Amino acid sequence: MSQILYLYVTALLLCVTGINCENKNEEDAFSKVLTNYFNKAFQCKKEFEDSGKNFDIGECMVMFDGDDDPKFDVCKEYILCVSKKTNLIKEDGQYNIAEHEYIVNALEPKFGELIKEYKTKVVPACKGVSGINSELLYKYIKCALKNSPMAMNVKDMFVGLFKKKDIKN
Repeated sequence: MSQILYLYVTALLLCVTGINCENKNEEDAFSKVLTNYFNKAFQCKKEFEDSGKNFDIGECMVMFDGDDDPKFDVCKEYILCVSKKTNLIKEDGQYNIAEHEYIVNALEPKFGELIKEYKTKVVPACKGVSGINSELLYKYIKCALKNSPMAMNVKDMFVGLFKKKDIKN
């Protein structure tokens, strides 16, 4: 299943904490994946801002701590935007397995332990998650965070980095 925030947040944190994320080698799959994610994420953010849809990334991460709440609908739309632009979700709203496998394989050399936990804990626990578009993404990310202590730690660090105000559910 698609795990855009799981991988995107991890990639961002690794960049912030010192792993070189520059695209120096055009054939480097890791750099291509990160560059593509960042470009598409910023493109979606700009599209949302231009259309008057404003949100806080840190607050969007908090949506996975509680129950589904309509106040997070714009966050779900944003995740869907990035997922579609990066081909993790196809136009019909279904999960793109081939693209997901490419991304996991590209990130594995630098995210070894996290990808191992993802493959051994998240994939088996979350394989039955169903839905389309943002519903699918929300359910899957919530399941992944429940089943991956590493992913939950990454999410919590991300919230700490981007939290603009105290956010309470």
